[in-house]
Amino acid sequence: MSTYGTAVIADTETQDQAQAVIANLKNLAALTIDQHSLKPVAQVGQCWRASGYVGMSVAEMVGTGLFAGVTTGRAVVADDMDEFGGLWTAWRVDGAEPAIIYRKYLSSPDGSVDPTLATTDRAGIDAALEMARLWDADPAAVTAVESQFDEMSQSLGRVGTPFMPWLNALGLEWPV
Repeated sequence: MSTYGTAVIADTETQDQAQAVIANLKNLAALTIDQHSLKPVAQVGQCWRASGYVGMSVAEMVGTGLFAGVTTGRAVVADDMDEFGGLWTAWRVDGAEPAIIYRKYLSSPDGSVDPTLATTDRAGIDAALEMARLWDADPAAVTAVESQFDEMSQSLGRVGTPFMPWLNALGLEWPV
C-alpha cells in the first residue's frame, strides 16, 4: 500500500483565507486521483484552521499556490513520498508572501533518495526555534526533534508516523 500523500495544517487570519486553503487543497487533489480528507474550517484561538490530507500528491505540485488567497498565516506541510522519503515544511505567510522557515527531507533508509530535496534543507536549531516561535510552541520540544531524524526515517511507510515528532512538539494533530 502506498503512503504517498500530503497533509496540511494552516492557520489563517480570517475564515475566508482558511476556506481558500481548503479550495487550494481540493485543486491539489484534482491534479491526481481526487482523493482527499479535508476537515471543516474551525476557529482555533484567534486563527482559522484549515487542515486535511490529499492522497497521491505532494504540495510542490502546486507550490506557493497552496497559499493563494492567504495574506497572513502559518502552515505546516507533511509530504510523504513513499519510498522516496518524506518532507516536512513550515511556512509563514505575511502580506501574501509565503516563506519557508523550516524544511527537512527525510530520506528512506531502504529506497531512493531525491537528490534535489536532499540539498534543500533549512533545518537546524535556529530554524527549529523560528518554527517554535511561529507556532507558539515549547522551543525545547521543537529543537529536540532535530536529534530524531534517523528514527523518523525508519518509520517511513506508515501514514503520518514520520511526522509525529514535529506535530507533537508543535501541539498539532495529524489531520485525518
